[in-house]
This record gives sequence, C-alpha cells and structure tokens, in this order.
Amino acid sequence: MSLRPYQSAMVREVSGHYQAGRQGVLMQSATGSGKTRTAAHIVQKYATTGRQVLWLVHREELLLQSAMTFAEQGIKHRMVCATSSERAIKAQQFRELGRTFVDNTAVVVIASIQTIVRRLDALPWLNPSQIIADECHLSLAATWRRVLATWPRARLLGLSATPVRLDQQSFARKDGGLYDALVLGPPVADLIAAGNLAKYKVYAPPIHLREDVKLHHKGGDWDAKDLEKELDAPVIYGDVIGHYAHLSAGKPAIAFCPTVASAERFAQAFRDAGYRAIALDGGTDDTVRRKSLQQLGRGELDVVTSVSILVEGTDVPYATTALMLRRTESLSLYLQAVGRVLRPHPDKQHAIILDFVGVTAIHGFPDEPRDWSLDGTERKTRAANDNEPEVKIQTCDKCFAVHLPAPVCPSCGHEYPIRQRREMQQVDGTLEEITPEAMEQLRRQKRVMQGKAQTLDDLVAQGINKFRAVKILEAREAKQALVDDLLAAVERNREATGQGPYQALGVTLMDIRRAKPKELKEYRARLA
Repeated sequence: MSLRPYQSAMVREVSGHYQAGRQGVLMQSATGSGKTRTAAHIVQKYATTGRQVLWLVHREELLLQSAMTFAEQGIKHRMVCATSSERAIKAQQFRELGRTFVDNTAVVVIASIQTIVRRLDALPWLNPSQIIADECHLSLAATWRRVLATWPRARLLGLSATPVRLDQQSFARKDGGLYDALVLGPPVADLIAAGNLAKYKVYAPPIHLREDVKLHHKGGDWDAKDLEKELDAPVIYGDVIGHYAHLSAGKPAIAFCPTVASAERFAQAFRDAGYRAIALDGGTDDTVRRKSLQQLGRGELDVVTSVSILVEGTDVPYATTALMLRRTESLSLYLQAVGRVLRPHPDKQHAIILDFVGVTAIHGFPDEPRDWSLDGTERKTRAANDNEPEVKIQTCDKCFAVHLPAPVCPSCGHEYPIRQRREMQQVDGTLEEITPEAMEQLRRQKRVMQGKAQTLDDLVAQGINKFRAVKILEAREAKQALVDDLLAAVERNREATGQGPYQALGVTLMDIRRAKPKELKEYRARLA
C-alpha cells in the first residue's frame, strides 16, 4: 500500500507509541487527508500476521467508506452490522471493483457500534488485538466504553479530524479518557499548499435573518428549532438562492441545515427556482441517500440539503460549494462540514463556502492554525479574561468575500477606506460590520457582564455554553482557593518575619486578588 510521506510518518509515530508501551493512541488528521487510508495500512499489517482487528464506526456512511477503502487495498473483511448494510456494501464493491471483499472468515472486522453493543454476548469468535475507533471524539460515550472494555488488552487507535468536544471532556487516560498519546497530521494549510486539499474562498453574503428569535442552548449547542425559526421567512430562501446563483453559478452544492423541516423547505425553494435539489436526513432510505450523492457527483443534482448526516463519511470530491445555514458552537461540526467540499477534483478550481450564519466569525477559516491536544478543547489565543476566540476576519461589502484583514479585497480588488479596518460580527442573527474600537468596547462590556454573573444560570442567560459556564465557575473557585492559600501564607510570613506582602513579594493585597493563577502560584512558591 503506497502512502504519502506524511501518512507514513504518522504510521511510524503510532507504532513507536505502541512499542513504548502506550495502549491508546489518538491520531488526528484533517478531513480529506486520508485518515482511513492511513489506518488501513496498520490494519493490513495486523491482517498479514493473522491478528484480529476490530474497526468501529457509528454511521452507515462510515461503514461503506471503510469497507470500500479496505476493498480498494485488497483487504478482506467481515461485517457486524445490519444485514441490509452488508448487502449494500457487497453490491457496491462488486459494482466498482468487479468483486466483493466481504469474507466471513477474515480477521479484519468492520462493525457498527449500535449493532455490536447488542451482540457482545453472541460473538465468541471476536477477540481483537487492535481496535480502531473511527470518529473517536464519540468514543468517550458510555456505549463505546462498554464495547471497548470487553477487550481491555487490545490496543486502541482513535481517528479524528477534530479531537474536541462541546462538553470539553478530556481524551487523556490520566483524566478519565482512553488515550495515552496524540499523533498529529499536517495542518490544513500545508495540505492545501501540497494539493492534497482544494483551495477555497469564503463569502458571507447578507441575508435577512429574523431578529425576533431568542436562541437557547440544548445538548451543548444552540437549539436547532430556534435556528430554524431564524430562517423561517420566504425572503430568506430567496436571499440564499439568489446569492448561490450569483456567487457559485450552479456548482454542485451541499447545504447544511439545522432541522429536517428547514432542509425540506430549502430543497423545495431551490426546485421552485429551477434547480435540481433533494433533502437528505437520518430517516432517508440508505439506497436513496447513496444514489443522491452519486447523482451530485455526476452533476445530475445541483444541491443536496442535509441535516447532520453529511458531515462525516461523505466523500463527494465533485461537490464544490458548502452552504452554511446552521450556526454551531461545535468546532468539530463546522470543520467536518466545510471539509466536505475541500476534497480536490480535476474540475474544481477552488471550493466555495457561502457562510450565511456567521460560523466563520465564530471558528475562523478552515486552514487556521489549531493547537490540538488530548484535553478535549482547542487551545487558542484568547483575549484576557475573554471566552471568545480572537477571530480576525474582514468581509468585502462589494463581493462579500471573507478574508484576513487587508487594505484591498483579494477577491475583487475593492479598496477599503483608509484606517477603517472592518470585521464581521454575529449580532442577533444578522451580520454587521463594525470598527475595531467598537469591537473592543463590546468585548469589555462582555467581560464586565460575565464578571457580575455569579451563578450558572446567570452565565447561560448571557448566551454562554453551559459546559463553558461550568468551566468558568470552576476556574473562579480554583483561583479563589489559590488566593486564600496565598493570603494565609502571607499572614504566616508576616507573623514570622514582620514583612507584609509588599516587602516580601513586591505586591499589594489588591494585586494578589487581581493576579492570574500562574502569578499566584509563583508568589506562593516564593513563600514556600
């Protein structure tokens, strides 16, 4: 099996961790970079020595994607999934490869997590040496843990483009997770520069979102029903279709919608405008879903509107345009969605991202540098005492291109007024352009309001994610414990030496209360 240099390097690094005695390794690599193919190389090495491998997935699309990748590499595999899924995979392999590689005696096993958890007691032949958890940001869930605990001695390899969780639960074993080491793939910017992913352009055309909708949180993200209400107006459908026609000129598109109802309405609106469009969701028949994506890939459909199902395991390189119609606080969901159109194709000059709801302002550009870790969060530079990422972007008021701050729009050449740098901000569902001074004033106001909030409900009422709000309160308690400990140490030092805090540390009591945790720890160490 031929791998790209960075894929070979990742395989060697994973092997090195196992040889060093680490049992769980998480391999991060961007959507479209070939994680499945890279991991298939490891699967093949196990298979050639007769050791059993269990490959776990949570979606129908991932079953098919994994099975087809194995078949293309000549790896025989058996299935633990719904009978209809196995028949569909056999048919797909035979149709594309002239034979099927599904073999009920193979040592490589591809399984649906939903199926295998129900059959654990009925699979005496299953005893894997290696388990691979695809989309492993889900592997911390109770269902996954139950399956993985069945074979505690098996090595575990987790695969994810985005090892982050909205609940910020850690992946590290020392913190209650499953993984001991992290292997990083190349940054998205490097993959684009090498031609492994497509170049892209982001546009943020204005649409008239309803301003009378109050957004609530549900399950760690904005409530999809509230997001649907923002879009519920005929003028909005017209705006979306008009901008698509103007900026993407009928290129094959995937629209990411908040609910089934909104996906159906947008699909109908596109059909009414003369486009070939279909809505897909979790309840869509598997055969219809696969056929629709094939039609999109062949240019027989213009637009597929979707709800969640096309963010993972969907490989349609011909798809050029992503219509972002669902705002989300999930970095993983955002990057998975835009990653659908970043796959290169000979007929694709560049991908187009039409951001109608401000997700670029929330999460940044797809190729923005990101510091992944095992702690379940994205490490990113933030403003002091702020909870929002420092995302610096600019929207051209002529062509609606979104880009890094610059005096001239790189897309249309429009020159911006001197000393009036513009940024895009999401405010109550509409895009507004404001000056850096006004942005900083808003951030100061936000920090003051957050400081006044004393309870979890107070923070959530300000629009802060519940899990983030819990972290804020925990951080406050941890800091107060540091302050109390330092003040006690200062008092003991005063009794012993007669020196107050300024004589001993060069700071006042007010300075101590305002100090950051790192500074408090440094002061405490000096009084040890």
